[in-house]
Amino acid sequence: MKTSLCVMLATVSVLGCLLLSGCSDGQDGDPGPKGPDGINGPDGDSGKDGDGFHESISYGNIVVSFTGKRPNGEEFADTVNFRFAPLGVNGFKFGSFADTNTGDFFIHRFYSSVDPTPDLQDNFVRLELVVIPTDDGNLVLPQQCIISTYMQASDTSLITIQHDFSGILASEDFKDFHYNPATGDLSFRLLFAEHHQQTGVGISGLKVTMIVNVKVFQELRKP
Repeated sequence: MKTSLCVMLATVSVLGCLLLSGCSDGQDGDPGPKGPDGINGPDGDSGKDGDGFHESISYGNIVVSFTGKRPNGEEFADTVNFRFAPLGVNGFKFGSFADTNTGDFFIHRFYSSVDPTPDLQDNFVRLELVVIPTDDGNLVLPQQCIISTYMQASDTSLITIQHDFSGILASEDFKDFHYNPATGDLSFRLLFAEHHQQTGVGISGLKVTMIVNVKVFQELRKP
């Protein structure tokens, strides 16, 4: 009995060795399906504002709203906030200045941070006004009213506008004009009447509303 058991064990061992020695590595199978995308990591920290950023936006803004029809006849509306003022002595004279002796006002605001003069970007609003006090209020005479920007006419199209509207404006288009010489605060609304239509900018029935809330400086003159 012991002899038979030993023979059987020996036989199993030999078969096991033969089986192991007869096996070889098989070919790799096809790649499995792609797994799901991983979760996006957290956003990085926002960069620091550049030098002069907070000062540049601290002198008020000009908000311009447009309505009209695109060349294909579809209506559109867009609003652009011009809130960056040129800085420094030259910048203030260029874009935030009031001459109370002559009644001249010079206002210039940009859509984004301002490059040093004269290398200024072309996305801006420029106003030059002569204001004459009267018994009934203020007579506002526009010398310049330049709008140079891009109107978002649709999700996929922009319309460039670079135009001086002063030639079609009248004093009555300026509403709620207020100027405080002590604080420099200047505010008014400019409403382009319905008959003011510009076809040269690629749209019809253009109507513009401008809301101005800015701070301007006076030059102190020696007596």
